[in-house]
Amino acid sequence: MDHFVSTANEGKPFRDTFVFDCHGHLGLYQSFYIPDNSGDQIINVLDKLGINKLAVSTFSQMAPFGNDIVARMISDYPKRFIGYARVNANYPGIMRSELIRCVDELGFKGIKIHPYLDQVFIGDAGYKPVWEFATERNIPILIHTWNSLRYNDPLLKFCAPGQVKKIARNYPDAKIILGHSGGEYDGILESIEVAKDAPNVYLDTASSRLYPGVVEMMVNAVGAERILYGSDVPFLSPIPQIGKIIYAAIDESEKQMILGLNAAKLFGLKKE
Repeated sequence: MDHFVSTANEGKPFRDTFVFDCHGHLGLYQSFYIPDNSGDQIINVLDKLGINKLAVSTFSQMAPFGNDIVARMISDYPKRFIGYARVNANYPGIMRSELIRCVDELGFKGIKIHPYLDQVFIGDAGYKPVWEFATERNIPILIHTWNSLRYNDPLLKFCAPGQVKKIARNYPDAKIILGHSGGEYDGILESIEVAKDAPNVYLDTASSRLYPGVVEMMVNAVGAERILYGSDVPFLSPIPQIGKIIYAAIDESEKQMILGLNAAKLFGLKKE
């Protein structure tokens, strides 16, 4: 039997492989009740599953306030958390200086943008410093993407993953992660097409929608080497999020890549 499946069936943590969660958050959020949001509570869950590291961004849309929250958490748990610098395209004048502060002073390893919350299109000029800085420093960018034909949300136009195709072509050295890979099934199909077109685009598995066969479909379309495990903790429990990879009908070597090896390479981390 597959080692990952047998370990999960026995209810044991995944101690024999490096597991990196590329999509997490810290703090409180005004739109959801999140009871387990402290560092200790999150790490308790990570330990039960055997997750080595979690990449986190702030819920806050305000920099530098939100990034300082992440910095304090990383300072308290330096071996478990790494930070994304959250920047808002509505304040392009301070964007580059905040990115420099987060990366050079605070030691963050990536950038997070949230076009849905910022209500700014992914291709807007306000995000230009993000693509430029990420390329200069060779650090990944996590973009919140979501699209759906099932419900009418006017803000989805800002984060539709298809917009990334042009960005990826214009900045071929930028390492772009499609957060949630579009979320809904039609958004996932859209994200896969973007990744097929651009070799610098990666797919993140974090989603509240658990569609059977999606992980297999991603692997068949773009290869396991461009898929990253993400959970959206503490919005979502990492248990079903990691489960859809563990129980996917793919090779163990492909599961190892998705669970952590790809992210370790992307973020330049030692597998500890």
